[in-house]
Amino acid sequence: MLNRDENRVRCAMHHSIDYRHNVVIIGFPPACASRPRWVWIFATVYTVHRNDEFFDHALVGAQDEESNPPYSPRINRGNRG
Repeated sequence: MLNRDENRVRCAMHHSIDYRHNVVIIGFPPACASRPRWVWIFATVYTVHRNDEFFDHALVGAQDEESNPPYSPRINRGNRG
């Protein structure tokens, strides 16, 4: 988790993954983000197998090379998919 200045924030986060439905849920106490009215997210998976690299930005899918992942639209406090 990063703050608006892109510095790491130490915070107790939790997650669950539903592989069947391809859904990830991430939660954290609002105080960890200074009680914002909204947040945005990005998620990236980076895998190396032998000499092959694979990038997957959750909001756009597989990528051939490293690039900045896109942020989600604003997510208002209390939104639950």
